[in-house]
Amino acid sequence: MRLVTFSLVCLIIGFAGIAVTPKITGDFRNPEQVGLFDRLQSQSDKRAAWQTLLKFENQPLSKLPKLQAEELQKAIDELLGKRENEIVIPRLLTTVSDSKRQTRYALIEESPLLTIPGNSGLRVHIFAHDGSLMRSSVFQTGWRIFITEIRVAYLEQIGRKAIEVRSAPAINGRDVAKQFYALINDEVLLIRLEDNARNLIRNAYGAPNHTFGLTITGRSADEWKDALESGDFAEVLATLTWLSGIHLDPQEPIPEVSGMPPVAHEDISEARLVGEVRSRQDLRRQLEALTLSQNLWVRQAAKLADYPGSYTWGIQIR
Repeated sequence: MRLVTFSLVCLIIGFAGIAVTPKITGDFRNPEQVGLFDRLQSQSDKRAAWQTLLKFENQPLSKLPKLQAEELQKAIDELLGKRENEIVIPRLLTTVSDSKRQTRYALIEESPLLTIPGNSGLRVHIFAHDGSLMRSSVFQTGWRIFITEIRVAYLEQIGRKAIEVRSAPAINGRDVAKQFYALINDEVLLIRLEDNARNLIRNAYGAPNHTFGLTITGRSADEWKDALESGDFAEVLATLTWLSGIHLDPQEPIPEVSGMPPVAHEDISEARLVGEVRSRQDLRRQLEALTLSQNLWVRQAAKLADYPGSYTWGIQIR
């Protein structure tokens, strides 16, 4: 009897101890350790996402079966962040290289032309071999222009692979059939535009909605001269594309329409810079030498830059 009574007392004391013991909640780890754990977990997730992405190298990403497309998109969201209210279509993951023979991975996404008037565009994300994001370039590929094909191919004219975009005009769009973009200092820059007859044509900078590719701003005249004298044919072509382009005439008044927002246009200081660069005698001599280049694309671009045009409001771009 005493044994039973003693057991009951112990049991009651045990339950009482459980009842009065405070519940322990929360994370008592060092905050720095928590942050480190989260960073390591994030890095692990990104490494896994990168390995998933590599499985789709050189495949037509827009034509993947549903389950593979979902797997791909999940990996892209992990690497780039989920983008809301944006329509971007993965098109290609492949390698490109720069003038230093550094190889990078390029993930190319398309922003399709959805409305007319409107623009098509590309997003090109440059990754190192370990999956580190080096640079993301977002640019337009034409006002009232459809993208019909995107591929990466070796170009003899620059001695390395470049992105070739094939395009076609929608209602009142320009005749731009091919656009070539090369990796220059981890930036994806336009080096050539061709019409359907394979003629070299000018880029337009005066009105931003008509501009193809990235517009380089903030350079000095000396920096443009150095780029023109670069030993990299791709950089020379990108510079000639800018020089030969149709820029805003700083002397021409910007149109104003009562009750309407201001007209979008090239920055006046950049338009003045173009004039300064074009008037330099040392650059004129370099341009003349390039018109005799053995490289056909450089020769054509230099000749086009030798007779530049200015953007005039209401005049068709040619």
